[in-house]
Amino acid sequence: MWWYTAITCSTRKGLSIATQQTLRRTIKLLTDMLFTDTETIPTRDQLQRIVRLCGSNQALAWLAHAQAVVAAGTLDGEDVHTLGTVFIQLVADTLRQMPDPLPYRLIFELSVGASAPNPPPPWPEPDLWEQVQQTQPGKLTTVHVTLIGIPTQVVTRPTLTVIRLDNPSIPPPLPSGVPVPSTVPPTTYLVIVGAAQWRRVAATVRRGDDPLIIHGWQYYDPVQQAIMVLTLQVMTQQQQQSQDQFYQHLIQQRDKPDKP
Repeated sequence: MWWYTAITCSTRKGLSIATQQTLRRTIKLLTDMLFTDTETIPTRDQLQRIVRLCGSNQALAWLAHAQAVVAAGTLDGEDVHTLGTVFIQLVADTLRQMPDPLPYRLIFELSVGASAPNPPPPWPEPDLWEQVQQTQPGKLTTVHVTLIGIPTQVVTRPTLTVIRLDNPSIPPPLPSGVPVPSTVPPTTYLVIVGAAQWRRVAATVRRGDDPLIIHGWQYYDPVQQAIMVLTLQVMTQQQQQSQDQFYQHLIQQRDKPDKP
């Protein structure tokens, strides 16, 4: 689950020197995070347009969302499961829903070598599901879910806190070939967080200005009619970004050549 803050992409000019420096730092950070020897998605031209049109904060929000998707393994597949591919799918899906089509066109239609994800195929016919029901089920070895959102209210006890989050029923960007249902029923998640973990994020939740990133194990509870999530790890988006920047700094320090 993911909610973006209000997106304000524009083609404004005359940015201040401080803003230009921030944009350049963001472009460099994203370049270091997304580009590898074999991965060049998004293109460098696309990446600069994304940051300059939509701003550093929005670009970093897309990066954090992409990292959470990849870490959770929800887009499993070699062709789509790289960080750069997920990142550009998130950007395309978000901008396609904006009333102003100009940012999408500037990033995807006017960039050299750029291409947006293809529309999803239609939902399968009922006979497919009848055939699936007759198959022998396999056994899961690992179950992992990632939820990203901002709680409204919580219920706290001495040893735990319970958060209720409702799925907005908007599927994320999906890899090629995966269909999207015409309607998705609302889903309620009840997240149980241990007291020690909750103390690290409680102040941020009270402010309501920084999304939580929750990693956990899930199961369906027919009594509560909700998906229960037993939290393995929880942090705020800002904490995640600070951690990523710290690790990036360590990598840069490690890769610096030794002084003679």
